[in-house]
Amino acid sequence: MIDPNRKSRKSYTPQFKEQAVLLAQDLGSIEAASRQLDVGASLLGGWIGLSNAAKARGKGLAESLDETSRNAALEKENAYLRMEIDILKKATAYFAVGHLPHGTPGSRDIGRSTR
Repeated sequence: MIDPNRKSRKSYTPQFKEQAVLLAQDLGSIEAASRQLDVGASLLGGWIGLSNAAKARGKGLAESLDETSRNAALEKENAYLRMEIDILKKATAYFAVGHLPHGTPGSRDIGRSTR
């Protein structure tokens, strides 16, 4: 059941985060910028850290965040595809058992007499 008193989690665009970092730098204070934007100071501080890391790699914060979210989506898709491949391998092995030549490991002639 959903609690009506629970605050929903806010989502911020990479562009908003980049502008927030610039505002904090212009004001010279994370606390002042966080109050002005109604964002937690620790959250804004984290964005500043990410921005500094992105600059060290020669990218902007928005570009770096977009790249990070794209990588996460690709990793999730990769895991899903690996799971599908595993299921298909198991299904193939299950249905191939009846078509293997007698005497082949996994064939269904186990327990039969070979007169």
